[in-house]
Amino acid sequence: MRDRALYLSFLFSLLSWSLHAQNFTEKAKELGIDHYISDSKAMGGGVAIFDFNNDGLEDIYLTGGDENDQLYENLGNDNFREVTEEMGITQFRSVKTMGVVAGDVDNDGFTDLFITTAEGARCYLLKNLEGKSFTNIAPAGGITHEAWSMTATMGDYDLDGDLDIYVGNYVAYDNLPFDQNITSPLADFFYENKGDGTFLKIDNPLASNEKGTTLVSSFSDIDQDGDADLFVLNDFGDFYEPNKVLVNNYPERNFSNISNASGMNAAINSMGIAVGDFNEDGNFDYYVTNIGHNKLYQNQGLLSYEDVARDINVSDGTGVCWGAAFLDVNNDGHLDLYASKGSLLNLNDTQNNLLYLGFGKETRFENVSETLVTKEPNKARGMAYGDLNNDGRLDMIAVNIRVSQGNLGSTKIYMNSGSEEANWLKVKLEGTENNRSGYGALVKIYTDGKEQIREVSGGSSYLSVHSSIVHFGLGQLETVDSLVVKWPKGHKREVFKNLEANTDYFIKEDEGIFKRAFETIQICQGDEITIGNQTVSEEGVYTELITEGENNTVKLTKLVVNTDGTGGCSLVTVPSEENIDGREIVVYPSPFNNMLRIVSGVAFEDNVSIILSDVSGHVVRNQMVNSKAARGSITISGYETLPAGLYVLKIVSGNTTYIRKIVKS
Repeated sequence: MRDRALYLSFLFSLLSWSLHAQNFTEKAKELGIDHYISDSKAMGGGVAIFDFNNDGLEDIYLTGGDENDQLYENLGNDNFREVTEEMGITQFRSVKTMGVVAGDVDNDGFTDLFITTAEGARCYLLKNLEGKSFTNIAPAGGITHEAWSMTATMGDYDLDGDLDIYVGNYVAYDNLPFDQNITSPLADFFYENKGDGTFLKIDNPLASNEKGTTLVSSFSDIDQDGDADLFVLNDFGDFYEPNKVLVNNYPERNFSNISNASGMNAAINSMGIAVGDFNEDGNFDYYVTNIGHNKLYQNQGLLSYEDVARDINVSDGTGVCWGAAFLDVNNDGHLDLYASKGSLLNLNDTQNNLLYLGFGKETRFENVSETLVTKEPNKARGMAYGDLNNDGRLDMIAVNIRVSQGNLGSTKIYMNSGSEEANWLKVKLEGTENNRSGYGALVKIYTDGKEQIREVSGGSSYLSVHSSIVHFGLGQLETVDSLVVKWPKGHKREVFKNLEANTDYFIKEDEGIFKRAFETIQICQGDEITIGNQTVSEEGVYTELITEGENNTVKLTKLVVNTDGTGGCSLVTVPSEENIDGREIVVYPSPFNNMLRIVSGVAFEDNVSIILSDVSGHVVRNQMVNSKAARGSITISGYETLPAGLYVLKIVSGNTTYIRKIVKS
């Protein structure tokens, strides 16, 4: 008996060591990401993890507060590059941004961005122009109200197949410090998507007080009846309005306030929210962060919840917690719990973020926060998770704020460097009858008698949105018995059986399930390559459908054209004027930025047509030039706002047409 006890003790120690071996490595600088948010009021800091160019790699958008926002393109191979200005995101140099959420609001297949702003500014809705640039469509769409907007969340509340937007607003004040001089809380905004590029502001759909110093809100199917309910969390809850649970009464176009009956109407300083089924009973539980003790609302059924945070030691009770998430960091099939921490003081007073490992039906967590400790001062706010390097393990981003120049912390990228060889499964949804982002859909998997459930969400945490790709840990299981998608509109269920572990799947509503494969190829300027059945030379994302028996695979190939002379490629040279003679036509510089010069060895006609198109054939500039006035050498400018990439320049002089490919830097 003594030997058996010693053996069991050894196994427990070994298991505990294995769990604590799970760790994250902070790699922001290595990945090329240099960011912090600046806000003297210490409130902002949002992040969106999403794929803006549909290349299968998760990109990153970070709000900057008084600094510029930043968009980072994922190039693969642990490398990101900032493309903020290239993508036309230059609106925020004189605006203080707070949060960001992402979703395909016009169902065109490209994910758009909604940016909240502070203290009397308007919100921004940035339409994604086929992954090549973004443009603000908020004014034209009717989103023109001004407030101190903190949070936003997207969901299809009326089940008409497009995404509506709920905007949580904060406070009005008349002196500094603002939190001691508040004059009133502000009413939230609710924008119904009309499906034609415009939004209708709904004055009072909530059947309750809309004012509540909202810091975070989330569309979530709280009762799992197929429509999007709302959980609205408020700061200063003991002074103004406690947290609100609002159940959607679809097909009626309103909500019922069940906050008191639910038990989730806490009058606290709510900062963030995590949604997930931590105890694996098939119902969603909700973790709410706070100044002081956090709350974990365990679902008791029948829209009733009990706060068990202190009972299972996840209340913390020290400092200030913000963005939060349930996620499976070690792929063992149990949801773990993360929360960002950061003080409100103008000091380098580091508060370490929280990480708890979950044990499913055992209804307990183990604190392993030491795996996230870094040497830099930490004043974290919003956070989001996603698989940034497509290795099947979830990574996390924690936005850091600087209240003054004395604060030195910067945004952290926690790459999952755990050594456990556990299996996983990922699922990307695309709606057809439902909204294209798949927000509001529930995904369940069944493995060896065990059920896991996830919800595809359009924003939670704090001022942020997680990757919309659903992730499941499988432990040592090599197959999934079945996967069920419950689409919100029409209460439709789709079932897929016998799925392979360690596979990235794509499910298109009513069109089946596909594996997803990814590849990045780099070629030199002027070279060509065959992808699928076509020979290509232009940068972009190329999609192939590969059929092998009963298996279908969607392969995404990202083609990058090297023009900087690295990796064995030659530099793109700019011709000098003295060697123009005898050549028919030369266009330079290439790459170009604002200006192009066109010189020809033969005479132009008097009037020359200059047509610039992108690689899809869309004309972005068309102008007529008098070549006599230009004396045979034509200079054109005004291209600084064009996104970087490859363009086609057509020069029409009389009956002669010259065509050149040129690169915009």
